[in-house]
Amino acid sequence: SAARVTAATRVTASSDAPARMKIAAPTGTSTQSSASGASTPRATIHPVLVSSLLLPTASASTRASTADVGTNAAPTDASLARPPLALTPPQIALGIWLLGVLFGLAWIAIGRLGLARVRRRATPLTTYEWRMILEAEAMHAGVAQRVALLTSPAVSMPVTWGVLSPVIVLPESALAWPHDRKRVVIMHEMAHIARRDSATQLVATLACVAYWLHPLVLLAARRLRAECERACDERVLERGTPAAEYAAHLLEVARLSRSFGAASIVSVANSRIPSRYWAT
Repeated sequence: SAARVTAATRVTASSDAPARMKIAAPTGTSTQSSASGASTPRATIHPVLVSSLLLPTASASTRASTADVGTNAAPTDASLARPPLALTPPQIALGIWLLGVLFGLAWIAIGRLGLARVRRRATPLTTYEWRMILEAEAMHAGVAQRVALLTSPAVSMPVTWGVLSPVIVLPESALAWPHDRKRVVIMHEMAHIARRDSATQLVATLACVAYWLHPLVLLAARRLRAECERACDERVLERGTPAAEYAAHLLEVARLSRSFGAASIVSVANSRIPSRYWAT
């Protein structure tokens, strides 16, 4: 009976051994069946060993990220202590040009505000003689807009501006002008309106502001103004006004302008009238 108990114990132990091996083996363990049908484990991966292999990798990546943070933080501290960069010559030149442009635009704005103030404070010329001259010369020049004719003590010479709402402002001395002088002056100013010289001069002034460092642009703008005056003089002479009479009117207007201390666009009448008209 003792032998039977011993034999039974061996059989039980041998039958329980594969079960214990299967319990100890993880899910990823591969087994191979033998010819007799018994399964034996080929390899056993211990979880403790796997975790011990992964831990150094995680710690290494942690150290690398910590080193990166320290490396990135170092230039930030250095940049705080770095002195500001000096301006380069192109940057200085650009700043000077921008200052000139801003000054030119401010000058144009101040001039426009001054013209608006002159118009607001001027007195309309509504007498029959002035209205007849204005309507006749507007019709001959082909000006369809309504032109405002004013007089103001703020000007010492005829001034014209505006494209959509043109304005002619005469000095107070124009009230005592003879009829022929009134007519040729209105004729000249109406030629400016018909040619839209106000818009042309504004574009030329903006070009001077943008290229204020270029002296040839300033010379070209001055030449453009002179040519505009010459073209208007040509229109007056083509209407049949005698050259000598027109020159006398221009010289008188220029004399009055200089007596007020103002620079006149008609200061040199002889140079503005073509020489061929002096022979007529």
